[in-house]
Amino acid sequence: MNETLLRALGLVAGLMFGALVYGGLWWILRNRAGKPAYEFSRSPLARLGLALVLAGSYWAGGRRWEPLLLCLLGFVAARLAAVLLAGSPEPKKNGSFKISA
Repeated sequence: MNETLLRALGLVAGLMFGALVYGGLWWILRNRAGKPAYEFSRSPLARLGLALVLAGSYWAGGRRWEPLLLCLLGFVAARLAAVLLAGSPEPKKNGSFKISA
């Protein structure tokens, strides 16, 4: 495969994986059900999602370090975008934080 195409695939895959992970985290925090069993059942799904992201990053990298590094860069860029879009949490009077959005 062309080197430029492989690097672009790594960067795009990192952006997509980051959007998937951080979008999922945002969705989980926004839609808390207040039911412990429901919240407990999401933990294995989140871990499975992270394992799939790692496997997908390895696949998108083509077993080379340059595309893997660009995939990581895309993942970090997606995190920065998620932080900018979500804003900072607002502290409550009791010391805990409220997720705004």
